[in-house]
Amino acid sequence: MDVVKGLKNGKILTPDGVIRNGVLKIDNGRIDSIGNCHDLDLPDGSDVIDANGNWILPGFIDIHCHGGMGCDTMDGELEDIQTIAKYHAGGGTTAFLATTASSSLEVILNALNTIHQAREMDIDGAAVIGAHLEGPFFSYAKRGCHLPAYVRNPRPIEYDRMMEYADSIYSMTLSPELDGAEGLIKTLVSNNIVASIGHSKADYKQVLKAIKLGASHVTHMYCAMSSIIKNGPARTMGVVESTLLRDELTTEVIADGKHLPPELIKLVIKTKGMDNVCIVTDAMRGAGMPPGVYTFGPKDGQEAVVQDGMAVMPDRTGYASSVVMMNDLVKVLIRDVELSLEDAVKMATSIPAKIIGVDEKMGSLEAGKDANIIVANDGIDVMNVVVKGRII
Repeated sequence: MDVVKGLKNGKILTPDGVIRNGVLKIDNGRIDSIGNCHDLDLPDGSDVIDANGNWILPGFIDIHCHGGMGCDTMDGELEDIQTIAKYHAGGGTTAFLATTASSSLEVILNALNTIHQAREMDIDGAAVIGAHLEGPFFSYAKRGCHLPAYVRNPRPIEYDRMMEYADSIYSMTLSPELDGAEGLIKTLVSNNIVASIGHSKADYKQVLKAIKLGASHVTHMYCAMSSIIKNGPARTMGVVESTLLRDELTTEVIADGKHLPPELIKLVIKTKGMDNVCIVTDAMRGAGMPPGVYTFGPKDGQEAVVQDGMAVMPDRTGYASSVVMMNDLVKVLIRDVELSLEDAVKMATSIPAKIIGVDEKMGSLEAGKDANIIVANDGIDVMNVVVKGRII
């Protein structure tokens, strides 16, 4: 991988606005300085990227990504993580949380060990920030495409073993209504891990209790979660309404043009506020692959049918993750949700960085931050990708 000294001749999107005819200097894998061509100068050379008038954007951050190109995080091999990282870099992802799925404790621990190793490597692709544990502590009724045999209640004998990798775990999705969830949430919060509500049939009181314990995020909004719950003549809010109401909770949407109509995405942004909603791919191993049948999560996981740009359960009753890249989501936000390019990019960069607590290192183009940068045209087709100052 070639080291880059900088980029020039582009529209640089910064937190303070767009710098036209922009120049960005890189030193030792970090952004050194940003300005326009009158303030800064970069010589011509193979170590300088000429953006040719296109956008110079912060690299996308995917905090919920299982796999791609036939590989999944749960395969537990460094080669698989590298393949996933390389593939998703093609869609502008420069950093991601390798996401697990419900399985046996042994398989999950092996995946965590592999993610731990991948964090220390200079991968030829998107950087591995760490792990997002999705499961196995889920409501059986809201398990989605997670195999029923692996869905269970949280017990310290299992999650304490997972916490041996706490330094590499950035978030965990769980159902707060389960027996044992209180202890799990407390453990996650004490280890500075984001406790995220998901795959849950919780009511408002159960969500509120989780918030008081420290839960702060909700996984793939509207998907695999309770809505209005009716008990006789009475009604109470589910996870959907609780998320919209409570300011303590951030959330994420799979804006692939399949999972959610534009109106639902507009509603959550309007209700929560732009700064509290990010986009995620939730991509599975069928991303980048031809139509066919692929497993979600581990190799013995739930079979899913990949066709027509989506992954669905064999009986077509639900989605089974997605098969998109981050720039696909940004395109949907601009085209269908009618967001500006600046706001759409924000949902893929600074907002996810803030949600998982890495915004001091990445998520925006500012001096001192990691040089995670993409060059894209107005249609958000990715032309160049730079990770920590190296051309990918």
